[in-house]
Amino acid sequence: MAINQGNGAQMTRTMPFAEGSCFGEGPRWRNDQFLFSDAHGRAVVEWSEVMKTMLSRCRSNCAVVAALASFMGGPVAVAQDYTVEVTPHLDGLDIKIEPVTNPGVLVVNLTNNTAQKVRCDLNFEADPQLPFQTFVFVEPGKMGSATLRATQQWFDVSVDVRCKADE
Repeated sequence: MAINQGNGAQMTRTMPFAEGSCFGEGPRWRNDQFLFSDAHGRAVVEWSEVMKTMLSRCRSNCAVVAALASFMGGPVAVAQDYTVEVTPHLDGLDIKIEPVTNPGVLVVNLTNNTAQKVRCDLNFEADPQLPFQTFVFVEPGKMGSATLRATQQWFDVSVDVRCKADE
C-alpha cells in the first residue's frame, strides 16, 4: 500500500499476510479445506480465515489476493487416502505394531512388551516415493515410533518391520 507523505514522496507500507500465527508450515488440502499448521502456536489454521483477513485489508490490489486464492485453491500433492500393509518379523518377541495414518504422514508405533531392549528395523515402500529405511530402539515396557512423510502422493504403503533383542 502506498502512502502519500504530502511532499510528493511516497512510502510503501508492508502489511502482514496473516496475524496470530507463530510459524506457519505444512500446508494440506483436506475435506475441501486448505489448512496449515502453526507449529509453535500449536494450532491448525484454516485458509478461509486467512483469506477473510486479507480481503478485509485489501484496498487497491485485490487482484493479487484473488490470484493467490485461486492458486492455493487446488489440492496439495500429499497422500490423503492410503492403505498400509505391515509385515512383521518379530523373532518371537511380544511387540505391538500400530500404524497411525494421517494425510501425508504415516507413524508406526512400536510397543515393547518384553523384559529386554529391542531394535526394530523398518523398511517403508510407498511408490512412487523412494524407499525409506530407519530403525528404532525400544526399552522394555515403552513405545517407540518411526515416521514416513509424503514427498509425493502415494496410495499404498508397505512396511517391513524386523525386531530383535538388542545385545
